[in-house]
Amino acid sequence: MQENPVACRLHSTTQGDKTMADMQKKMGAALAAVSAYLQDEEALAATKQAGTVPTGPQAQLNLWGQSGRQEMMNMRRLIQMRAFERCR
Repeated sequence: MQENPVACRLHSTTQGDKTMADMQKKMGAALAAVSAYLQDEEALAATKQAGTVPTGPQAQLNLWGQSGRQEMMNMRRLIQMRAFERCR
């Protein structure tokens, strides 16, 4: 059974167009990412020159979280003491 050569050429051209469009989309996305990165770098350099460097969020003391973590450590310590007590 022979394939229609015109249909094969049309199919390959359509596939080529799809991959070309995909490549153009990927290239556009990459260029946009690089452009955004460069803008961020320029903004950071400008703030450094002005003498105001933005700082990250400050850590806050969370007493409930600290209490919970300490309780978990205490329970683990008690379990370990029971486990090692049997080994003696």
